[in-house]
Amino acid sequence: MVESIDSEVMQFAATTNMLLWEGIPWGGATTLVLERFALDDFLAVVRSVSPPILYLDPDGSATAFAANGVVHIFATPAKRKRIVRDMLGDIIPAMSQDTVDDSSAAPASVGDSLSVHNFSDPYFDVRSFRPVAGKVREAVDAVVADERFDGHRTRYVVDEHVRHLGPDDADTVLRVAIKVFTETVGKKLDHQAGRFVDELVKDPAYDPLAGNAEQEEFIAARVDIDDPRLLRHITAALHRRSVETDMGLKLERKLTKYAAKIVRDMPQLERDRLGFASKSAPRLVILERYVNGYTPAQTDFLVRQAARSEEEEYGTLRERRYATAARALQAAGLNRSKVSRILGISTSKLDRIVTAHREDVELTNDDPIVTALAPEWF
Repeated sequence: MVESIDSEVMQFAATTNMLLWEGIPWGGATTLVLERFALDDFLAVVRSVSPPILYLDPDGSATAFAANGVVHIFATPAKRKRIVRDMLGDIIPAMSQDTVDDSSAAPASVGDSLSVHNFSDPYFDVRSFRPVAGKVREAVDAVVADERFDGHRTRYVVDEHVRHLGPDDADTVLRVAIKVFTETVGKKLDHQAGRFVDELVKDPAYDPLAGNAEQEEFIAARVDIDDPRLLRHITAALHRRSVETDMGLKLERKLTKYAAKIVRDMPQLERDRLGFASKSAPRLVILERYVNGYTPAQTDFLVRQAARSEEEEYGTLRERRYATAARALQAAGLNRSKVSRILGISTSKLDRIVTAHREDVELTNDDPIVTALAPEWF
C-alpha cells in the first residue's frame, strides 16, 4: 500500500514550475477525489487546471489544489480512510447517543453535524473533529505569532513550542497552526503582498527567472519591510504572478532565441570550444562577452541554452570533424597526449569521439582545425 506520495508530487511541481506549499488548507469547501483515481490521473487534472499552488500534506500522504473556492484532495488509501473516519466516524455514535439521552430530540443527520460553524472555525481540527483547546490551542497561537513561522516547511519552529506536549498533540499543533495561519495572518500577508507585487512587476530590474534569494534581495531594496514573513509572501506572490502571466515563460523564449543567435554568429573555433566544454564555468568564460548586462539567473539560462543549441545544431558535425583530425594526426605519428593538446580537448573526449565517429569527413580550407589548431599538419 502506498504510504507517501511526496516524491512524485515534488517532482511534478518542479517539472511544471508550480509553487509547492506544505500543508493543505483544511476547513473550507473540500472534495475528496474518487477512490478509483490514481495519482497520475489526479496530476493530469492539475496540469489541465494549472493552479498557481499545489499543496502537499506535511507527512506526504495527501496533495491538493484549489479551484473556484473548492479544495480538491488526493490522498493515499490510509490517509483516505483517516479522513473519512475523522469526518464521519465520530458523528454516527454521537447521533445514537443523543437519541438515547433525549427521546424528544429530532434525529440528527450527518449533514447537520458537519456544520458550517465547525468548518469555518480555523481552530477546528478535522482529525479529532473538534476545535482545539487548552494547552494545544495556546501552542497553536504561540506558533502563529512566531515571526519565523509562515506555514511552509517550518516544522523546526513548531518543535520549539510543543516540547511540553505529547506526539499526537504536537502533530495537532502543526496541522492546526498551518490552518489558522492560512486563514488569519496568511490572508493578511497575502493581501499586503498583492499590493506590493502590482508595482514590483513593473520595475525594469525585476527578473522573473531569479531564485528566491535574488528575489528577496530585489524586494528588500525597494520595500521597507519589518516582518520577514511579509518578505517571503511577496516573494511567493511574485512567483505566482510570473506563472499566471507567463512572464517567466515569455522571457525564457526570448532568451532561447538570443542564445541560438549567439551560437550562430560566434566564430567557429569559439563555438567548438563551447561544444566541448562540459561545465558551466568554462562555458561562461567563452560566452562572457555575449551575456554582459544580464542578471545572474538570466546569464545561467543563456549559458545552458547556448550549450544546448550548439549541441543540437552543430554537435554531431563538430565531433566528426575533430575525430577526423585526431585520426590524421595519430596517423602522422603523434601520440594521444600530443593530439589532445593540439586539438584542445581531453584524451577521454578524444577517445569517445574517435570511437563514436569512425568515418572521416572532409575538412574545408577555412576550418579552424586547419587554419588555427594544426596548420602544419594539414
